[in-house]
Amino acid sequence: MPDSDHKQALPPGHQLGNYRLLEVLGVGGFGVTYLGEHVSLGHRVAVKEYLPNEFAVRDGATVQPKSSADLEDFGWGLSRFVDEARTLTRFRHPNLVRVSDYFEANNTAYIVMDYEDGEPLDALLKQHGTLTEEQLKGLLLPVADGLRQVHAAGFLHRDIKPSNIFVRRSDETPVLLDFGAARQALGRKSKSMTAIASAGYSPPEQYESQGAQGPWTDIYALAALCYRAITGNTPMEAPRRQSQLLRSQVDPLPRLAETASPEYSQAFLEAVDWGLRVIETERPQSLDEWLAQLQDAEAGAPPPAPDPSARSKRKEPISAKLFKPTARSAGKRTDEPKPSETGDRPAAQKSLGFGAKAAWLASATAAIGIALYFALAYWPQRSGQDQGTASESPPPERPDENRVGGGSALLVVETTPAGVEVLIGDQSVGETPLELTNLRSGAYDLILRHPHYEAIRLQDQPFTDGEVLRVERTLTRGLGKLTVLTTPRNAWVERDGKRLASRTPVTLEDLPAGPLELTLGADEHRTARVRAEVPKDGLGRLEHTLERIVYGTLMLELVPADATVTLPDIEPPYRPGMRLPEGRYRVVAKATGYGTKTETVRHGPSGPTVHRIELEKLLEVGNRFRDCPECPEMVVVPAGSFQMGSSSHEEGRFDNEGPVHQVTVGSPFAVGVYEVTFAEWDTCVSSGGCGSYRPIDNGWGRGRRPVIHVSWEDAQLYVQWLSGQTGHRYRLLSESEWEYAARAGTTTPFHTGATISTGQANYDGNYVYGSGRKGVRRGKTVPVGSFPANGFGLHDVHGNVWEWVQDCGNDSYRGAPRDGNAWESGDCSRRVLRGGGWIDEPGVLRSANRVRNIAGIRGGNGSFRVARTLTP
Repeated sequence: MPDSDHKQALPPGHQLGNYRLLEVLGVGGFGVTYLGEHVSLGHRVAVKEYLPNEFAVRDGATVQPKSSADLEDFGWGLSRFVDEARTLTRFRHPNLVRVSDYFEANNTAYIVMDYEDGEPLDALLKQHGTLTEEQLKGLLLPVADGLRQVHAAGFLHRDIKPSNIFVRRSDETPVLLDFGAARQALGRKSKSMTAIASAGYSPPEQYESQGAQGPWTDIYALAALCYRAITGNTPMEAPRRQSQLLRSQVDPLPRLAETASPEYSQAFLEAVDWGLRVIETERPQSLDEWLAQLQDAEAGAPPPAPDPSARSKRKEPISAKLFKPTARSAGKRTDEPKPSETGDRPAAQKSLGFGAKAAWLASATAAIGIALYFALAYWPQRSGQDQGTASESPPPERPDENRVGGGSALLVVETTPAGVEVLIGDQSVGETPLELTNLRSGAYDLILRHPHYEAIRLQDQPFTDGEVLRVERTLTRGLGKLTVLTTPRNAWVERDGKRLASRTPVTLEDLPAGPLELTLGADEHRTARVRAEVPKDGLGRLEHTLERIVYGTLMLELVPADATVTLPDIEPPYRPGMRLPEGRYRVVAKATGYGTKTETVRHGPSGPTVHRIELEKLLEVGNRFRDCPECPEMVVVPAGSFQMGSSSHEEGRFDNEGPVHQVTVGSPFAVGVYEVTFAEWDTCVSSGGCGSYRPIDNGWGRGRRPVIHVSWEDAQLYVQWLSGQTGHRYRLLSESEWEYAARAGTTTPFHTGATISTGQANYDGNYVYGSGRKGVRRGKTVPVGSFPANGFGLHDVHGNVWEWVQDCGNDSYRGAPRDGNAWESGDCSRRVLRGGGWIDEPGVLRSANRVRNIAGIRGGNGSFRVARTLTP
């Protein structure tokens, strides 16, 4: 595939990290896949680039959203693309695509996969037409075994089809490709894409944005793939099947067990038909359940002798092998790709570990279009059964027989709440929401009942062939009584914050039937939340013993003595000798001219607890301090003025570094001596301040290494948590504060002078700046403080990781603040980063260099350091 055909693709010879790109393998709606090679080891790989053509374009090597309106979708999809890479690295199965690496560059991300020789299954099906049962099982069972590993990990594939199964030429083993997490996520996120589905291979639930998806979703796709390999035709789209079934018409997709060639065993065909059921609850609910029938087919009697007339319908007889003998398959190695059997392109170019050159990536665009069409043309509804049980001429009603089956009357019941049992006469037919399509005609009583609600009886409901009886009802919650007994007595009882009783024992009346949550409490006892069951029209009983609280007194010895103390986790203010329940308490002490200190005090019941808290004096320039044991170490930076930006003759300068202007920082402020570390971030997560997000460390270790894979938004959560922990205003540095602190009084490109070396910072030592020399290329982060500090005592302002600052993105300094404050206008969906990272060339590390990125992007080398305001 000539690279000139793809204006969005990177050119041959372009180097991405450790990989050199050789050619374009495929282009689709969500990205580009390249053939590449490892520059050191020499082996070939497939490299998949995130580049969604709906809302992104290439600007040089960099990928950018098309407009500010596309920023959110682009950033959301990028984070899902990286999540996909992380997911795939977890799987090690011979029939699942193997991801060996992933990284971020050019404002986007890349996934590196194995590159192998072979063809996608859709190309082989075009050559052969159909497959024998033996050939089909040889492909299906290994793929299903790998997919079991995916399901066990809590993931789905959601896009199984012939173009996403790759067949190795060497041993004809299959590989499942293209999990497409980013594409699936964008299908949910983007306003222009309502669902992601592949025509013929996706079940009805994939055409709904909130469809009930599970292992049965992938089973439908596998069964559809079998249908294609057996008949030579792609199955009819699921929404069309569903629409006709809901209208009591015959399923337009004929059952294979009744129509397929006798060359296939009946048990195998019935297993495929089972997997193709329209209603998801009627399909196998797990791969193990479905494979059991496929294996029964494998172990059963041999299929009947082939019918010559049926065989003549096939496009061509094929052998047990999918590939015809070639020099490559016979073991002959060649440096140049040979033309394939189909003559469309060299066979070696068809072999990529994550999809064939034109098939799997291009399919994404088609999938989106199909999804949009069917999402608008058909609003999927759940069908009661497949077409095999429908009858065009139902027998007359026989009241003494089963009313379900044999007819074509339709019933749709929706209730509030859901889960209400539906009875036709005295026969239970399911729970709401309910759709049945095979009821006998006649007039029946319809009963709606639920153990916690008043039943509804609808008499003589008409059931008519070919017509829908729709019933929508809201049930009334039943009432009951509950007797509450507690130890100690005289406890109070609350529900949803409302006091129901001030003492026990008590019998509460007119309570809603069903499970109920109550709060019980009494003086000097711990409050408890308990669950009770209230019987409808009956009397329930709840007995509970409250835990007694053990009290003691708390005494603190403070230095200085006039320090103020707060206990942020409890309501009463601190008083010397105050009476408190036994336990651990967070104590925050602070005083004017001193640092704030937060400590956890163990408070016991036996006698007063005396704990000494000594504060460190602050506000002197150069002082280093911590406001709490788990807080970052800070240093006080003096007030001052400097020239911000770079002059036109500075090597490596970009236009956004000007015009040069004077900035005055009017007051001292404190700056983190180091970037925030993994240990500090993990403490925030453990304390509930940073959500549950624990960034990966790329296998390099956590502890004192700078945290990576964090966004500007993540950094905001951390400084908010730190402020709450200490009572001081922690924040990100402004861009001008960062450059002022990084320069530390210097005017040269680096605080080290006109050049920098890998003995002074962590960067790609394969490059030089100015008169500098090459150095080492470490290829990963190093622990903070590995290099000498600058004149203000700050470590690692050049290299190691990029540091987020507070400012919005702007193309130049025209109109920028001159007082050291953050620039909070411009493109605030993007925020500025400074300092360069471990993978960058030295010119990027200059004090004046500035870049910007989407605030929500969790870039691989994105990190931050904190600042603290010292003045009130």
